[in-house]
Amino acid sequence: MAEKQAKKKEITEFKNFPEFLAAYQTKKQLPQVFIYASTDSFEFDLVTDVYRTDLTSNGEPLEIVVYVAESGDFEKLFSEMFNFSMFSSQKLLIIRSGADFFKAILTAGKKEMYDSFRRNIPSLAEKVYVLLHYD
Repeated sequence: MAEKQAKKKEITEFKNFPEFLAAYQTKKQLPQVFIYASTDSFEFDLVTDVYRTDLTSNGEPLEIVVYVAESGDFEKLFSEMFNFSMFSSQKLLIIRSGADFFKAILTAGKKEMYDSFRRNIPSLAEKVYVLLHYD
């Protein structure tokens, strides 16, 4: 029986926005999942603008969904990430206040939800982009 090998994901770290912008302009390809870790949100907003501009420039419809740390947002995110949209071929999911957002699933009572999320994240659709501001 042949085993499927998971595609190895390449993780790239950027020290600041100019470094990210230079890498993007060289490759002309945006990371599908982008995690920004800082208490300052200015550069995260700049990265968000780069994604919006790039994803709308190809003429395909783009659905943008912004999440904050409100009750029920994680379940909505999970649904948006793994279901196709009837109205657009691309999705940009923006998560603000990531520490508060993910705090709910990291509690002991939500272990199944966390495990399910970890299992399913590699099967993220090709035209779904996730930007996370982890403060």
